[in-house]
Amino acid sequence: MDNKLTFSFIPTKEDYVRTFRTVSLRQTVTRLVIVITGLFFLSGLVTLILLWPRFNPIMVIPLVFFPIYVLSVIFPFRLVKQVESNERFTTEIKWEIDDTGTILRTKFTESKLDWGTFSEYFESSSYFYLVYSTNKNMSQFIPKKAFNSQDQEKQFRLILDEHIQRGKNVSREISWVPPKSLILGSVYGLLFICIVFLVVLQLK
Repeated sequence: MDNKLTFSFIPTKEDYVRTFRTVSLRQTVTRLVIVITGLFFLSGLVTLILLWPRFNPIMVIPLVFFPIYVLSVIFPFRLVKQVESNERFTTEIKWEIDDTGTILRTKFTESKLDWGTFSEYFESSSYFYLVYSTNKNMSQFIPKKAFNSQDQEKQFRLILDEHIQRGKNVSREISWVPPKSLILGSVYGLLFICIVFLVVLQLK
């Protein structure tokens, strides 16, 4: 089989957001922090309900961390802003793949990467993810819609299997990308809660 493949795609804001969520939620540390902050949130909520007659602003503290952290993962507004403000993120990427590695070309740059650059790859329903060896929190995404056919997608998978370790695939992914207004509203809402909390604390 001729292990040479070319394809191209134009990354979108949705691609970056979905990749950020998928890679973040796949990490054990992220899931652990979500569980721990979630437990703090529940304990704080129960405490607030049971001790409401003796309310103390300190009770609100556990209720703040969980929403902030989850929002940072589900609504990566900083990433969205970065993608929207920099054309390099949304310009067409042309891929050339063979047994020696990959070549990525855009109108701004050209990068040649050997297969040792990646430690593993995994899939979701809509993407391939190539995880970097030097930083496993970073990955290169390839939308499956970039392939011309199922055969080309299958050939890409076979090439990856020859050169990179296959990781555990993601069975589910959060595909919804929130509108900017909702992201800003969530952030301002959390800031408002924090300000009210500080004011009440000062009054005490």
